[in-house]
Amino acid sequence: MSEVLEDCELELFSNLIEGKTKSEEVFYNHFYGFVFSIVFKYVLDRGDAEELTNDCFIKIFNSKRKYKNEKGGTLKAWIGRIAINTAVDHFRKSNKKRITDSLESKHEVISDGQVEAISRLQAEDVFEMLKELPDDQRMVYILYEMEGYNHNEVGELCKIRSSHSRMLLTRAKRNLRAIYSEKFCQ
Repeated sequence: MSEVLEDCELELFSNLIEGKTKSEEVFYNHFYGFVFSIVFKYVLDRGDAEELTNDCFIKIFNSKRKYKNEKGGTLKAWIGRIAINTAVDHFRKSNKKRITDSLESKHEVISDGQVEAISRLQAEDVFEMLKELPDDQRMVYILYEMEGYNHNEVGELCKIRSSHSRMLLTRAKRNLRAIYSEKFCQ
């Protein structure tokens, strides 16, 4: 099934490269939801996500001849990488001044009640909690925990040292635990 879908997507891309009528519109409509969902995780604002999604498609259309179906890389992965890079670039531009938090480091033990409440969390709850993180922590958390990048890759994308990435991830997790306790364990 996924092979058939991938073949269909490659055909859409071929039509785009060949400049066939309405190929950009069909391609855009097919991949819009995919690109939007990636970008939205980073910016958490519908308006910004829509704007960045359109920026992604401009980049895709302008660099369509650069895509090479090599090394097992899929078209969707290439598009996803453009979406992530666009979101990270937006983050860097809009956050020239680093946001730092002043929370003291503390280790928390999760109780049985917290474990039960965690299992009831919905995706919307997680995104609401992510919205409360400082931008730099949210960016590193999403790249590392959700997208699967390692700290060196996160550092390269965000133009920070890998040790800074680790520190931001630690703070993000600590803050998420505190936010979670405040919202769900009372």
